[in-house]
Amino acid sequence: MALDTVVDPPKSALSGVARVLVHAGKLNVKTAEDLVKGAKERRTSFVAAVLAAGAVKPAELAHTLSGALAPKKRRRRIFRRSLKTRLPKWKGK
Repeated sequence: MALDTVVDPPKSALSGVARVLVHAGKLNVKTAEDLVKGAKERRTSFVAAVLAAGAVKPAELAHTLSGALAPKKRRRRIFRRSLKTRLPKWKGK
């Protein structure tokens, strides 16, 4: 007898922003789902619900979303700039 290899993916009502925050480790799945439900009930945005609940600091939220949602070339440019500002300049002879 053959085993069924098709597995139903877990049903999740997480928005893209919620998935990004869960993947980055800023929220757990249960908290994110509760915030999504609460935002829908109150007719507010998910981001407003996250900030109102104090689940993620505004600066952390901005940093996480900008890093995850920025185009790939821009992320590389941002990374290179951050390296330039963090590392001392080499003065060769």
